Amino acid sequence: MEILFRIDDFGLSPGVNRGIKHSIDFGLTKNVGIIVNLSDSLEALKFAKLKNDVCFGLHVNLVLGEPCSKTYQSSSLICPEKNIFISSGIRRKQISGGRDLFNYKETYKEVNAQLDKFIDVTGKIPDYIDQHAIHTSTTNEVIKRIAIERHIPYYEDLNNENIFFHPISVELEKKSFSQIFDSDKLSFDKVNHFIFHPGYVDIALLMSSSLTYRRLLDLKFLNSENTKRKLKEKNAVIVDFLDLANNQS
Repeated sequence: MEILFRIDDFGLSPGVNRGIKHSIDFGLTKNVGIIVNLSDSLEALKFAKLKNDVCFGLHVNLVLGEPCSKTYQSSSLICPEKNIFISSGIRRKQISGGRDLFNYKETYKEVNAQLDKFIDVTGKIPDYIDQHAIHTSTTNEVIKRIAIERHIPYYEDLNNENIFFHPISVELEKKSFSQIFDSDKLSFDKVNHFIFHPGYVDIALLMSSSLTYRRLLDLKFLNSENTKRKLKEKNAVIVDFLDLANNQS
């Protein structure tokens, strides 16, 4: 059985960074997405620079904080008269109303700027690229184009029929660790893909995200000897996005 544990939001806040570092050190995950445009992003990027046994991806963020690229008040990416991204809450309302208001050229410029910052600080190209919080046809198209141009595996392309996705954060609110691993939903012929958002709750997180309690559940799961024991009982092999990319090539 193959297991892919993915962590998102490295760089979101000091508490989230601390929780993600603990989870990486515990050794159950090899895939971590970094947000590069926030005040606590530099800590995450510097950590990734020194850590070579984990796949670090660019977790493209277009809904929180200031953009990395130079923008203007008329930009489709930012709030009027403020140099901060339009929030995910507003974007979700737009999307639910059938509106994709991301300007292609502005989005392309910003994603490239975030990618350049990742490379400038870490000294290496991301092992994969994905998106934070929201997806639209424009953001998908832009990121896929840049992934091709810069030769970076794009998460949406890796997430194919050979991947079995588990909504682990939702399941952890309702089930014990044992119930999750004993579930008949686990696949023995596909890669079982779990996404986590571990972290300690701090003021910065409360000010920027509605995802709080679940982060503590994810943190407990990824730092549990019980989780390790269950993986061993299942003869599980922990894989990463580079494994998936190599299998597709």
